[in-house]
Amino acid sequence: MTGEEREPDGVISLESCFRIAMDGAIESFTIHDKLYTTTGDICYNNLGQTFCFLFNKTLFDEASLAYPYQSVLEGTWTWDEWERILEVCDSDLDGNGVMDPSVDRFGYMTHIWSGLINMQFAAGLSIVSVVDGEPEISFMSEKTVEVYDRYFSHILPKVNIEVDEGGAFRSGRVFFMDGSMNSAIGFRDMDDDFGIIPFPKYAEDMEYRNAVEGGTNLFLVPITVKDLNASSIILEGMASESWRHLTPEFYEVVLKTKHVRDPESAEILDIIRRSRVFDFGYYNMTIGLDSIPVNLYQTYGNAENLVSFYQKKDKVARKSLEKLMQSYEKIAEAQQEMLP
Repeated sequence: MTGEEREPDGVISLESCFRIAMDGAIESFTIHDKLYTTTGDICYNNLGQTFCFLFNKTLFDEASLAYPYQSVLEGTWTWDEWERILEVCDSDLDGNGVMDPSVDRFGYMTHIWSGLINMQFAAGLSIVSVVDGEPEISFMSEKTVEVYDRYFSHILPKVNIEVDEGGAFRSGRVFFMDGSMNSAIGFRDMDDDFGIIPFPKYAEDMEYRNAVEGGTNLFLVPITVKDLNASSIILEGMASESWRHLTPEFYEVVLKTKHVRDPESAEILDIIRRSRVFDFGYYNMTIGLDSIPVNLYQTYGNAENLVSFYQKKDKVARKSLEKLMQSYEKIAEAQQEMLP
């Protein structure tokens, strides 16, 4: 069931209120047949924190480039298409032979905590996969190395990493920038028109995949709660009212009407919304693998050391995951003791 569907009698169930999140969240957060935490329409923030691409329409017009909207709608918005556009974007505007983010024009600008990890997810990769309720580290593969190498070929160390909250994009000198749906709100006063699209697919036969930032809100009922019926009623009331009022206000009015600048972007938002993914390893930072992209940015500025860098973290990560699973087991045992 989706968030737009209602029960026959007009009543919206708690499951329905959460469901728009969110088959991906349910799959990622269900451990040994128990769903410990989830999200959904109970909080609009999981929409605003969904990652996406922004592109500068004015620069596209000046370069006589077609907007990517049609490619997105046709399912052909891929890395190949993105890279084809990047080939004509970079420009040393001051002619000094050095690409300077405060002066020159860039095809792509990213942020240290968003670009690479989200390209990894968009390529169908994961940090931790939950298979039949059992989390398994799935970070490293031949495809991971390929994706990292390909991505870093478009990054100049300490240049394409945005440090001034989108200043270069706001100034009209960046074709593409990764951000979140909330970014549209932050760029409302930008002079140039911009559009919103999903992260590109790694291959055309894939589905779009846009991660929800780890800072989003998740909901759970602590084991110390004694009155589960009261907690359920409160959660259901919060979720139902948010589904009816808050989410539509944020999504249809704030995002689609006030901050999106064209009807095409509004349609694209629906695609991004349906393509949200949640990675167990991204949300459980104690495993320690979510920071690998950041470490590579900061330490090396390239992907050449990815394999050796990962090998140093693998053993600790597996130990951390093992301890985390032991915590889940203790919770399950305590729950069992509380049952009548």
